[in-house]
Amino acid sequence: ETDEGPSVENPEAVAEQFFQTTFEVMGNVAKSDGRVSESDIRAARAVMKDFALDDAQVARAIASFNIGKQTDYDTERAVMSLRRICAGRPDLLRTFLEIQVRAAIGGSDLQGSSRPLLNRIAAMLGVGGLEFAQLETVLRIRYRARGNRGEAADWNRSADGSTTRDETTRDGSPRDGSRREGAQRARASQRQSSAGGTRGPSTSGTRMTLQEAYQVLGVLPGAPMPEITKAYRRQLSRHHPDKLKANGLPESMLNFAQMQTQLVIEAFNIIRESQGDSP
Repeated sequence: ETDEGPSVENPEAVAEQFFQTTFEVMGNVAKSDGRVSESDIRAARAVMKDFALDDAQVARAIASFNIGKQTDYDTERAVMSLRRICAGRPDLLRTFLEIQVRAAIGGSDLQGSSRPLLNRIAAMLGVGGLEFAQLETVLRIRYRARGNRGEAADWNRSADGSTTRDETTRDGSPRDGSRREGAQRARASQRQSSAGGTRGPSTSGTRMTLQEAYQVLGVLPGAPMPEITKAYRRQLSRHHPDKLKANGLPESMLNFAQMQTQLVIEAFNIIRESQGDSP
């Protein structure tokens, strides 16, 4: 057994294990306090909706989530196995951790046993305390900006802005039309970013503050513009959907990466505007 994992030219095996481990570990974190709460279930369903999974993928995700809930589930073995297969792909591993933290914020709010467990998982992936704190801060900004209900709120809005139950099935997964619309929105956003535009639509229902914008880019307030631009480009590269897909991110999860990209774009625009340099 080596630490090299499969080559970048063969991302299918990476994508398969990434998908399975994502939901297994999510179930394990949700069960870390001894029981899975209704909030944990809603958070997991919201993540599935973010990914616009089809019915077969939802079934796989639920099965993996239930595996992770078992008392004999070996979290360390699963995470280290993912780390091996994702060797040389640190941005992919960071995305895995972001998904776990995003689900935990919507579930337990990182209270109780979930925080120390996620800190352990982060350490296994080579993510230190400061980086984990910054990652959590960014995801909380994104979560709060969407009305404290996470991205799931977007899936429950019809074209005229009214709330509807018809876009989801009884198990909480989106119906075919909702999935298609979500995928279309993701592709449209990807085309806009690929074209180099920085005016992308806000990912949030409310505009983030200037302080939050600096936090999203990971720079101190008042940093010189060249440093801010460098941080912006680094964050864009880290979350670029095409790059992550080439490295093995399942296609169903590209929407999550695109949402992160749009958050970075929004933060950069806010900082530029504050310095009198409107995009």
